[in-house]
Parts: sequence; C-alpha cells; structure tokens
Amino acid sequence: MESENGRRITHARIDRCLRDGSTTLDLSSLGLSEIPESLSDLTHLARLDLRENGLRQVPDSLGNLIALTELNLSENYLSVLPDTLKNLTALTRLNLSSPGMPAPEFFPALGLTTLPECLGNLTSLTDLELWNNRLTALPESLGDLPDLTWINLSGNPIDTGDR
Repeated sequence: MESENGRRITHARIDRCLRDGSTTLDLSSLGLSEIPESLSDLTHLARLDLRENGLRQVPDSLGNLIALTELNLSENYLSVLPDTLKNLTALTRLNLSSPGMPAPEFFPALGLTTLPECLGNLTSLTDLELWNNRLTALPESLGDLPDLTWINLSGNPIDTGDR
C-alpha cells in the first residue's frame, strides 16, 4: 500500500531534481506502488534508485530516461518489463533482483519469469543483477552485449541443460 508521505517525498525529490539538474535520484524504500509520470521529464538523470518499493510494473515512459547509466529496480514485485527499456543504451548497471522474502498473498507470482529480447540493445551494460527471480532461460540477445562482465543469476531456476 502506497503511503501518502512516500508519494509526497517522491514528488518533492522529482521537483528538486528538475530544478537543480541533479543527475542522481533516490526513490528507494518509499512504499511506491507506481512510478509517477513526472519522472519521465528527468531526461538528464544518470542514476535512479527505485529499490524496495511495491512496484508491480515499470511504465513505458521510463524508456525516456536515455541518459541513465545506473537503474536499480530491485526488491519490487515486477513480473514483466516494458520493451522501451531498449532505449536506455547508456546503462552500465541494471538491477532487477526480486525480494528474498515470500510474496504477499496478492502477489502469487513473485519475480520475473522472462526477460525481453530488447535487453540486447543495452550495449553499454557491464553489470546485470537478476537474483531471486523465476527465470528459466535468458534471451539470446544477452550474449551479444560486448561489455557485460557480471551477471548474477542466483536463486533462479535456470535450465543449463547438459552444458
């Protein structure tokens, strides 16, 4: 459940970032259930921390933040990602890890089950955190990422076959 205080803090931080041109925005642990549309106006943003909220989805408008180099969406209740993430080609670090705790009753399927092929467009990506999801396979396009040096898949039922 989203708190009024968390929503107020979020809007104040977004407004401040718009005014002073900050390139880092911390919206972690505010109890957010959705990402405000006004966030998409922060096209200069380089680092965005949205971890430990109650997010169930990521709006398409997040793809407007093309200057992002670090995006932390960990410890939310995401089950799907928008294809607009392909626009975030400056990303070097992406954290999509799920909470290490049981899902509340109203989130019966906690964690990502698939990743979109469009993640292969993130050619600057060096670090990818995916722990505690429900991934059984990875998109082939991840193999095309030239700078990817770290990927954490622990806690996923990845099928490695006989390799």
